[in-house]
Amino acid sequence: AVFNARFAKPIDAEAILELAHMTRFLIVLEENVGRGGVGEAIKSLLFDHDLSGVRVRHLCLPDAFVEHGSQDQLLADCGLTAQDAVRVASEVLFEHAAAPVANTPARSQRS
Repeated sequence: AVFNARFAKPIDAEAILELAHMTRFLIVLEENVGRGGVGEAIKSLLFDHDLSGVRVRHLCLPDAFVEHGSQDQLLADCGLTAQDAVRVASEVLFEHAAAPVANTPARSQRS
């Protein structure tokens, strides 16, 4: 699912919590520094609702000086391109597929 937050405040808590319950993993891509941004607000929202089991990958601008350049070049330098988002989503899917299924009783082995 894709959710366009558009702005950090007010955050659409209902929609984000619904996605968190459905997916158990969120990827936040924001063209902003991480501190005080949408990703941090989402992490705080999850914490406040005892959803520490929901994993969050946060792609954002570094909290450092970024050289001048075109928007496309700067996004590429900071890892915020569409290709970067696809790479992270692929990593997430791979990690999810490789993880053991939780709350599944072990099968007994019969001789």
